Amino acid sequence: MTSGTLSETNTNCKLEFWYYMTGVDIGSLSVWTSQGMEKTSIWYVSGSQGSEWKQAEMKLGAGTNYSVSWTILKVSIDLRLY
Repeated sequence: MTSGTLSETNTNCKLEFWYYMTGVDIGSLSVWTSQGMEKTSIWYVSGSQGSEWKQAEMKLGAGTNYSVSWTILKVSIDLRLY
């Protein structure tokens, strides 16, 4: 899942979302920023995180013309993003 292009952000820009990952072999969830051909990992979690919603928050900072994407690997039970 990838966002649209963010044309310009200031130093206070952040990404915030909720996730729910539970079960055996749930896999992993990672968040990346992409600017042109450059891709940077900014957050990662793997394995069961318990049976409750968790909040993730990360500072994106200032930037121009980049996008944010989520990568989900080997999810076999229950993963939800809001």
